[in-house]
Amino acid sequence: MTMLSSPRFLTLLLVPTFAVAACLGADLEQAASPESEATPTSPAPPADNGGGGASSGGGTKKDDCKPPDKPIDPSSLLPCPSYLCQEGGAHCVPVGLVPPDQVDMLGWCNKDQICVPDKLIASNATLIPKTCSAVMGLEGRCTSSCIPMVADSSDLLDQDSCDVGELCVPCYDPITLEPTGACDLPCDTGPVEPAPAPLPTCCEHGEGTCVPAGVVPEDQAASITQDSCPDAGQLCVPTEMMDPAFDPIVCVPSDILVALGIEEGNCIPDCVDAVKGLGRGSCPAGYQCAPCDALGSPTGACPEDW
Repeated sequence: MTMLSSPRFLTLLLVPTFAVAACLGADLEQAASPESEATPTSPAPPADNGGGGASSGGGTKKDDCKPPDKPIDPSSLLPCPSYLCQEGGAHCVPVGLVPPDQVDMLGWCNKDQICVPDKLIASNATLIPKTCSAVMGLEGRCTSSCIPMVADSSDLLDQDSCDVGELCVPCYDPITLEPTGACDLPCDTGPVEPAPAPLPTCCEHGEGTCVPAGVVPEDQAASITQDSCPDAGQLCVPTEMMDPAFDPIVCVPSDILVALGIEEGNCIPDCVDAVKGLGRGSCPAGYQCAPCDALGSPTGACPEDW
């Protein structure tokens, strides 16, 4: 029986725009506290994230992008814990100095402090990130991997010309074509290149998206084919399976599989090569019912095995 490794293929990040407020500098030199220690937990944000600082109103304005006369020294602050920054390059800032709408995008050092990349701290939030070549050759910006959403997508991002501890995040998500926010920091003039053209569709009724084979994890690539993609270097990935919230329909397998004692599966688009021939079972047209288990071993078709 054809087996799946895992039907979740590609999830490209959407990094919301974030910018530490312009008025960080006034209090940063006094922010480090010897008594404050980073602990390996991610506590819930305090009830009042505004903290009374001038940052509560938002980020830097385009007309206020002059770098500080004297860069702020991040080393005067508590380093972010290694579970947030394995390669360093970020320090802990009191939560009151970070705009409330940015807090959830950054990692927590402890119950009172947020992990902020050093380059943002040193520039007093006037940072213009270095331009780089991102996944699929798209224009991007060098972004700290200490930002959780960047770290979570590290397998899909290249370092390119970025510094240690940074990855090149595209200005636009190549799948959704939406801005990622990486090129929208307040002092960045924005992307030079236009949004990418939509990727070709594939599968019989256009349920798939043609993506470069290089961005599909190696252990997944064997389960899919080129299908009708126009470029030999592309693979046809079911579009719905690129969604982090993808939740397949539970199904009853074909009569033949039920007779073998296989009673439950999930509906997987039939343009996934690994499920062809399994039968629709109770799935709608365009899907095959992939069993969760076969001969006592998980097939990878069900979320509990992802």
